[in-house]
Amino acid sequence: MVIYSLATDGSSDEEDKFFPVLITHVDEETSLITTSFLDMPVVNEATGENIASALKASLKQGGLDVEQCVAFSSDNVSVMTGQHRGVMSYLRKGNKDIHLVGCPCHLSALAAKTGGKALRRFDVEDFIIDLYYQFDKSAKRKHQLREFLVVNDVIVRKILKHVSTRWLSLNKCIERTLNLWEGLRSYILSTFDADEDDMEPPSKRQR
Repeated sequence: MVIYSLATDGSSDEEDKFFPVLITHVDEETSLITTSFLDMPVVNEATGENIASALKASLKQGGLDVEQCVAFSSDNVSVMTGQHRGVMSYLRKGNKDIHLVGCPCHLSALAAKTGGKALRRFDVEDFIIDLYYQFDKSAKRKHQLREFLVVNDVIVRKILKHVSTRWLSLNKCIERTLNLWEGLRSYILSTFDADEDDMEPPSKRQR
């Protein structure tokens, strides 16, 4: 009998949601804690009930039963953790002893964001978002930036878009910004006064 913990998170830009299912258990041969990919079901309407049904089907296909599950890990959105209609509530109908464990990556990201605000003079995430929208709708600014990148021997690449709810994208956006930094810095110092009146901060919806 395999005792395991279950982890999942929805990921998609389309209406259909993909839910990779990860199982953590003790390997019988090595006696080591092992995390394995089990399945990735598609859920058309991502309600708590539908997601839970898809997870149970994946577990059954893998020869596992929800009664063997000791913990469930996900982010903290209501569709996952809600007491009445969240995935957790439906899983507990088959096993009332399942423990809810917040996604460690998500919790670490929230802790880093909150702690970082107390240590820095400005919000890096806000800067990354503002930087994207500074160039997004302006062909003129994109052309000017391209010239500054070339002059500073920086490989011309697009500024990436970060959306705060897609928190995993932040690291890639920061890395891209650092790669472009010499050209960006020259552009900002040379054009800041001219652009200051034209800058439009992104709306809350864009963030």
